[in-house]
Amino acid sequence: MDIARDPPKSRKKYIIATIVVLGGILGAFSLTRLRPAVVTMERAVITFDTVTMGDMVRDVRGPGTLVPERTRIIVATTGGRIEALPVRDGDTVLAGATIIHNHTRDPVMGGTGVHDPQPYLQAWRSILAARPDALLYPTMAGGGPHVDIGARYSHIEFLANEGVLAQGLVDPGSTNLGRLDARGLPRPDDAVYLNTYRDSVYMIETCRRLQVGMSVSIFEPGFLRVILAYHAAGQ
Repeated sequence: MDIARDPPKSRKKYIIATIVVLGGILGAFSLTRLRPAVVTMERAVITFDTVTMGDMVRDVRGPGTLVPERTRIIVATTGGRIEALPVRDGDTVLAGATIIHNHTRDPVMGGTGVHDPQPYLQAWRSILAARPDALLYPTMAGGGPHVDIGARYSHIEFLANEGVLAQGLVDPGSTNLGRLDARGLPRPDDAVYLNTYRDSVYMIETCRRLQVGMSVSIFEPGFLRVILAYHAAGQ
């Protein structure tokens, strides 16, 4: 009679596993024995020189886009070009130039109609430190339905309260601003520097309240009529 016997156990899988483990150990050991590859460079990118005492200057180039640290926008209502700059930032007021009127980056036409007093204050304090007798006064924005005269004139009051304003600005009227075309005829521009009678009275009375002088602009005959009315009334 036949007797059932168990099949012989296969050792093949144990042999394969042993080979894999030994291969991993040998591979890791080989990697630890590897030396770094020699770095090669083109001769054109290497600079040969003699070591000397002093500053070492190295030029670095790289692709990219230049981004300005500060951006200044200069607004001009009419075209033109700068032919001369008799005065630059940081120049000292010279003898004889005792009345100074200046503008900042805030536009006279357009914009919010409100001028920031801080640029005036910073510049004027430096000027007055060198020339305390200088008479300084700013510009102002034109009027319109978008802004009240109190807001347009607020930088005048601020500078007066800071003690740096010698005289206020009074523009007692309105005027058209435009250019001529190639034929010498007026261009169809819409720019108007606007100051109503109410605005003019506010400027004059504010200067009197602040006890500062007035720089009165006369651009057109209408401006003069306002001032002559005050003169005729003895005011």
